[in-house]
Amino acid sequence: MGVVNSGVLGLDAGGQSFATGESAKYSTQTREVESVVGGSGRLGRSTKGKAAFIETEVFLMEGQSAADIAGLRAVTVILRCEDRTVTLSNADFIGSAEVDAAKNSLTARFEGSKCVEIF
Repeated sequence: MGVVNSGVLGLDAGGQSFATGESAKYSTQTREVESVVGGSGRLGRSTKGKAAFIETEVFLMEGQSAADIAGLRAVTVILRCEDRTVTLSNADFIGSAEVDAAKNSLTARFEGSKCVEIF
């Protein structure tokens, strides 16, 4: 999983640009491998799929609402950072669109089929 602790410049999703906090998390992995363990120790391995994702705090600017983000389906999401760009393909908004009224922000998590980071 990639973590950007500072230097996030913004998020583009579905043709809209959103202001973000300074940090974000993302994962390019679409498979998870686990050991299969039995009475005599490790027996092998098992693979299961998982969604690639981008997650960050999004601030709602004038004219934007939580519905503008929560309604996004099958879009390309681009996380713009100072040192990299992360692109998530065929992404859907996942989770709750609860707005923190004090900051006029929400945590936006998008899950998709493929995530690529470019440095």
